[in-house]
Amino acid sequence: MQKFVLTCYFLFFIKLHFEKITTSFFVLSNCELLNLTSGF
Repeated sequence: MQKFVLTCYFLFFIKLHFEKITTSFFVLSNCELLNLTSGF
């Protein structure tokens, strides 16, 4: 499951560089939400 989290943050940094920052934080929020629902 930790590998999934790392992939999530990796995608976050890619979006941070190539897209709007607001979109990046939206993706990051979804990752955090998935972490909470999965037990982390």
